[in-house]
Amino acid sequence: MRDLSRRGAAGIIAAAFAVALGGVLFLGTDDLVRTVYFWDDEFYYFQIARNVAAGQGFTFDGVHETNGFQPLWLFLLVPVFGLAPGDDLPLRAVAVLEIGLLIAAGLWLFRVLAPRLGSSPALAAVLLIVAQPGSTKAFRVGMESSLSLCLLVIVWERWLALTGLERPPLRRWLTLGGWCSLCYLARLEAIVAVPVVLLFSRRRLRQQPAAIAALLALPVVSAVAYLAWNRLAFDTWLPISGMVKAHWAWVESPWAGSARERLLAWLRVPWVGDRLVQHVLGQPFRSPAATVVNLLLAGVALAAAWRARRYLRAGLSASRAALLLLCCALMVLVDKATLRHLLADWHAAPLFLGTALIGGILLHGTPRLARLAAAGALLACLARAPLAAWYAQRDPEEHVIHYVLQAARWLEQHTTPSERMTTWRWGGILAYFSHRRVTVLDGLPNNADFFRRVVQRGEIEAYLKGEGLSWLGAPACGPAPSFRAAFTPAQMPGGAQARLEQEFALAVAFHSERGCPGYALWRAPWRTDVGVLLPTEEQDPAGQVLLHPVGLEERGLHRLEELLESVSGARIPDAQARRPARELAQNLRELSLRMDPLQRLQ
Repeated sequence: MRDLSRRGAAGIIAAAFAVALGGVLFLGTDDLVRTVYFWDDEFYYFQIARNVAAGQGFTFDGVHETNGFQPLWLFLLVPVFGLAPGDDLPLRAVAVLEIGLLIAAGLWLFRVLAPRLGSSPALAAVLLIVAQPGSTKAFRVGMESSLSLCLLVIVWERWLALTGLERPPLRRWLTLGGWCSLCYLARLEAIVAVPVVLLFSRRRLRQQPAAIAALLALPVVSAVAYLAWNRLAFDTWLPISGMVKAHWAWVESPWAGSARERLLAWLRVPWVGDRLVQHVLGQPFRSPAATVVNLLLAGVALAAAWRARRYLRAGLSASRAALLLLCCALMVLVDKATLRHLLADWHAAPLFLGTALIGGILLHGTPRLARLAAAGALLACLARAPLAAWYAQRDPEEHVIHYVLQAARWLEQHTTPSERMTTWRWGGILAYFSHRRVTVLDGLPNNADFFRRVVQRGEIEAYLKGEGLSWLGAPACGPAPSFRAAFTPAQMPGGAQARLEQEFALAVAFHSERGCPGYALWRAPWRTDVGVLLPTEEQDPAGQVLLHPVGLEERGLHRLEELLESVSGARIPDAQARRPARELAQNLRELSLRMDPLQRLQ
């Protein structure tokens, strides 16, 4: 591969990114969710954006306002969900938006690097962003990482263009500050770009003091406006999602009581090799062996970088990429310090960008090796599409999302829009596909009151009853799972799970033939305003009996005796049918708790 023209290289970048990331657009809806949108956090964004587009405000569950999102990414999603109808089309539109942002970032990065490093090293660096193992889980996942990457590259390019002028006009500094503002509104950790730009511009700013005010004007104004908006509209200074995660990481971590696990979590080195270790040996912070391997690999990488320091120094000088690399490193360190072991795949976006930059820098001055590296990175990008298709063909019943989707569609068919439900896991998918009001008890898309009452004080039972949440979902195994044995959240207060099991009756369970994975729905049977659970003749594909909500207002109190006889086989005196509705509901509750909710009808 000879050195390409810039136009030819741009075509390769656009085609490689489109093939690597766009192949999933040909998958069906369920396969698309399992392959691309396999986290729940992106559906928090999608549901909030859908509600904003529908005029319901910044809310996930349709009841509580929330600021659990990165603002700029949400504002980009709102028109997508306002213009694209249904459940499937918006998901594909978001994927197209992410691909477009990554292509723009790649082209912008190549435009900066090619004159400084050469076409082949620059092309290799850009393609490495997507060629690295695990990169698609960071950039094509419905989160803000693609937008953040694009804006980081633009900030760097604008800074380079500004420093190329002998005495830049103040409007140039003002514009650079505006790009920095957009950068941290896309992902708040990127606010580190502001002090980094100040650091690298210190000599020029000494000569032009008015430029300091111009550079900081928009970042300061936007930061103050954002904080004030949060405080006035949501009663909290920062996004509730970040507050909840930081609380988990530092206070309610399930490993907080174990010195060994705390040490392993701190020793988890944030670098790209860590992603490979996770895939091969498991989570480093849970496995001592994986932690040792991770540290050894990180040490080897550092040793190699030290041996190649002469090439690194020359490449850094030629590319002037130190500012961008420092921004990436500081973003990773901020995430590591605040979230500890709760780092998700999209938090690694700066790592992939930084690693790709270092790769291109090391290839500077070695044209033959750079061409080979670019060809290898191109092949790795093109291999993404068949790998995604292969993954989509794997047995869907081996993934819990398959059963969460079943539960969501069951809720849409068998519940009324007025009913409210809750879950700790997969609430985003459940809400998006069921079109029901789902309160997620992990707190990420909830409000400040929830954070104080449930996350900090553990008042989960009082919250459930006070909010009138009548459905409860959780990952569970088997046809008749107990809630006590289902997924146990880290923030569940002691004894609460056993008590909740007495207050919610199993409604339906979806599961693999082996029992796990699976997902189940429980129902509070005393809720008379929305109905009670009664067994029906309908069975799911596995042959189990389903329980359907049957509203008292639909059947009438005069038929209560018939309903109770159908469940218990016991004759109810006529006088009992004339009791107030509250007492009748109590009878239903007691009978529902005594019966086996999945008994087969004879």
